[in-house]
Order: sequence, then C-alpha cells, then structure tokens
Amino acid sequence: MSDTIDPSAGPASVHAAFIRVVLSATARLGLDVGAVMAAASLDAATLQDPDGRVGRASVVALWRHLVAVTADPAVGLQLAAQVTEKAMGAVEYAARNCPNLLEVYRSVLRHGRLVNRAVRLELVPEPGGVRLLYFDPGHTSLMRPATDFVMGYFLQRGRELTGVRLVPVEVGFTHSAPIDIRPYARFFGGQLRWRQATGSILFSQAQLALPVLDPDPDLAELMSHFAEAQLARMPVADDFLQEVRALLLRAGTRGFVQLDEVADQLGTSPRSLQRRLREHGTTFKRLAADVRMEVAAGLLADGRLAVGEVAFLTGFSDASAFHRAFKLVHGCTPLEFRAGQPGAPGTVPPMR
Repeated sequence: MSDTIDPSAGPASVHAAFIRVVLSATARLGLDVGAVMAAASLDAATLQDPDGRVGRASVVALWRHLVAVTADPAVGLQLAAQVTEKAMGAVEYAARNCPNLLEVYRSVLRHGRLVNRAVRLELVPEPGGVRLLYFDPGHTSLMRPATDFVMGYFLQRGRELTGVRLVPVEVGFTHSAPIDIRPYARFFGGQLRWRQATGSILFSQAQLALPVLDPDPDLAELMSHFAEAQLARMPVADDFLQEVRALLLRAGTRGFVQLDEVADQLGTSPRSLQRRLREHGTTFKRLAADVRMEVAAGLLADGRLAVGEVAFLTGFSDASAFHRAFKLVHGCTPLEFRAGQPGAPGTVPPMR
C-alpha cells in the first residue's frame, strides 16, 4: 500500500516561501528578479507573508518568463542546483527531525499541501526500493521546467539532509526527451526515462535508510525557546501532572509523543500512567491536547510561522481541524489570535 497525498478541493496555490526559493535561485543565476516578479504579477508583501500563497496563474507566468529569458528547456534543473534555502521552515524542521531519508519523504507527503495544493505525491514500494511519484494535474508544456525543478528539489534536499550525493536508481519524466539530455544526466545520474505517466524518482532501500544530519538550528532554537519559556512558568513543585506536562512540552519541540513513550520516560506502564492521571482528574488525551494548544498559542504569537505550519507542528492532520480545535479553546481563530493578542502568554523572544 502506498503513502499518498492528493490535492484538496479548492483553489490551487503554492506557498509563497517556496516561490521565494525559486526567486533566490534565480538571482544566483544572475537573472533580473524584479523582471521575473513583474512578469508573474508577484508582490513583495505576499512573498514575505508567513501565510502568503501564490495562485497557479502567477506560477505559470513565472516559469513562462524564466524559459523565455534563458532559452533553456532545462532551466528548472539549473535553478534546483542553486537551491540552498529551505522551502518551508516547519516542513524543514519536521524533515530534519526524521531518522532517515524514507521518513523525510513520508513527512513531505504528510505536509506537502502546505507547499503546493495542486499536486499529488505518492510513495510506492517496489522490489528493492521505493518510488517517489510526482503528478501535477495542471501540467502543461510551459510547466515542464517547474516539474524538473520540483523533482530536482526533492533530490537536492535529500542530498543535503543526508550529506550524500544520492544517485537514484531511476528517474522518470512526463515530458519527452530533450534534444540535449546531458543536464539531466549530470544532475540526476541513474537511468532516465521519458514520456512516463508521472514524474518519479526510484530510490534503493539502502539510500532510503541513510540517516538525516543534525536538526535545523534556527527552528530548533525557536521551538526550544518556547518550551523553556513555558517550563519556566510552571510552579516549582514535585507534582506528577507538572512532570507529565513538562515531558509533553519538551516532546513538542521534536514532534508529539504517544502514551507509551511518556510512560517509558516516567518508568511506569501506560496503564499505570492512565490510572494516575485519572486520579488527578484528567486523561493523557486531555492533557496532551492542553499542551498542544499552549504550544500553538505561543508559536502563533511569535509570528514567524504560517498558521498551517503551526497546525502540523502541533500534530493536527490538517489546518481545518486545527482551526476548529483552536477556536473551541480560545474563542477565536488562529489568525484572530495572532492579530489581536501579540502579547499573549507563550510569546517566544525574538531570535538573535
């Protein structure tokens, strides 16, 4: 059975942070970023907004202009080779805290809608490896370099996250072979296949087992600052509930843990932990939900992460579920909370 993420109903759009990555790579190629932005009707305010999104029409115009000014059908690969920034802060944080490359790509599938709501991604096991499938239902010939860029980006991030120059077993493209395939051979390596039903990258099991390097320092600092600020406000007491809350809060800096993991850290069984929590008038599920809301409120007040990023960092399956839960607790939406309560408890001091 494959891991899958399908596009949601609603307007197709790309996260502004990802477009910033494209524009930064564009600048490193020596191209006029201002002209690219003008051609795609992009404005700086949208690109800098942590919740900003760019519609498909602007994305198509962006790639149309890049193809025209470079006269290079492989411009997407040129740009992918220039990528050094992280496309999505919170997605990057989640990836950096994965144990290996397979879990990185699974994380991308779980949270890929934050970046691009238009595409479908799948991980399909095959004998000897796993294939990462990329399909854009709005694909046109003008979007060919965009497909090249995204597939190149997936591979480039895998190389950077593992510190290994990965050479996939096989790479498939939906478009026909270009006149000059050398840029593709240089960038991807491995066997290249053209005119496939979907774009794909086949990795071996050994490649997917490669460990991920150290966590991203900037977001690790952000999450650590928040956790320590919350812990400092806890009363100093030998209190069982406070101990459990502290474990949950610290776990929130690297992904929320389950009941058995917390029980193990406390040196007890899950059943005994649940019994003691009931004796204190609560349950593990209720306590974990309270801590998630504390973490969410702090990250929203800080203002550096998009609402969608906060949603998945606090363990919600999608933004709508997060909105409902947050409003139930705080009486307002996450955006209203961010706009109206800049000094709310949980604010993280700015990173220096």
